Amino acid sequence: MKITKPYLLLLILGLLNVLGFSQETETFKSKFEEANVLMEDKYYPYALDIWLELLKEQPDNSNVNYKVGLCYYHSPTHQAEGIPYFKKAIKNITNNYDPYMYTENNAKPDAYFYYAHALHIDYQLDSAIFYFKKFQESVNKKHLLQSQAARQIEMCITAKELMKTPDDVIIKNLGTHVNSKYAEHSPVISLDESEIFFTSRRLRKDSANLKTKEISTNKYFEDVYVSYKDKNGDWTDPLLLNFNRYTTHQASIALSADQQTLFLYHDDEGDGNIYQSFLFGERWSKPEKMESINSKYNETHLTISVDGKTLYFTSDRKGGLGGKDIYSCKKLPTGDWGEPRNLGPNINTPYDEESPFFHADGNTLYFSSQGHQSMGGYDIFYTELDDSGNWGKPMNIGYPINSTHDDIFYSETPDGLRAY
Repeated sequence: MKITKPYLLLLILGLLNVLGFSQETETFKSKFEEANVLMEDKYYPYALDIWLELLKEQPDNSNVNYKVGLCYYHSPTHQAEGIPYFKKAIKNITNNYDPYMYTENNAKPDAYFYYAHALHIDYQLDSAIFYFKKFQESVNKKHLLQSQAARQIEMCITAKELMKTPDDVIIKNLGTHVNSKYAEHSPVISLDESEIFFTSRRLRKDSANLKTKEISTNKYFEDVYVSYKDKNGDWTDPLLLNFNRYTTHQASIALSADQQTLFLYHDDEGDGNIYQSFLFGERWSKPEKMESINSKYNETHLTISVDGKTLYFTSDRKGGLGGKDIYSCKKLPTGDWGEPRNLGPNINTPYDEESPFFHADGNTLYFSSQGHQSMGGYDIFYTELDDSGNWGKPMNIGYPINSTHDDIFYSETPDGLRAY
């Protein structure tokens, strides 16, 4: 058979199209696999860039939309940005989901859960409850997220109740002298409110930490800063404390009443420990690990009474009631700290408790908890000592101080009129 020139040209063009399509498929596959590996290693910011790139090629692919939503979900402050992606993902749900197959264009039923949680954080509470229930109906009763979905529904209901009667408070940003475009947290206020210590992931003024970012987040490591109030009552530009390191996290957690001892959290290669630093003139000493309260488990936060005789700290050590619990220690006549004592089931729950703050009144303990009557994530609670030395039932501090997101590291002035 004689092949004419026009037919041969069509044959060549067809072959080129097939080769082009094959090359596009291979590129999609390699990027898909790369992003999957990054997610498994919890490098979500890097994975997100690739998923968004793939989404431009296949905007209606439920699986890629699901992956984008998950990357936002695992961001500390951008969970709600995953909502439109989860909304697309749940259009095509399958129980035969293959997370590793690049040709998979459906999402798994778990997408309902993460969509609902993102809606919860975004205060879309009725919709959140609907999709948490949708998730429960779509998976086996033994699914690992079933109990979490039930708990989330409880918190949505609590949020609706608390938001009916908001507290009369004014929430004010401390401004650009303290806050920056980077993350700030863990404010520690002196009793006279003349100085505030806080933790920041900012680029240092001298750019000394420019090349020392945390690999998993692509962000700078946490440093401790201090700002002072000037004669007009305004916060001055913060100063980096002299003991900060470069390639590990450390955070401010408490200050002694005399302002001479600063307590810190150090991330010692994943083993969280509490340290203390002492002020000599204008310089802080090299932080020392508090051996009496640290263990082989994680100790993350501490508060100390005004008289310096009692401290409270959080730990996930063995023998607790679940997750992180709050413990107390009394100072012995020798000056050492006594054996830590768990505060018990009235305070601690099967969920995590965090960031205790013992008020200057010597009677009130504030703390954050994922348990009790939380409206979402960690909420701030308070409890008071009775005449017998027992802690009363923890009470939610209310909305809008508490939110549907995590609310932690609360501290209050001695007169009770301001909190940070």
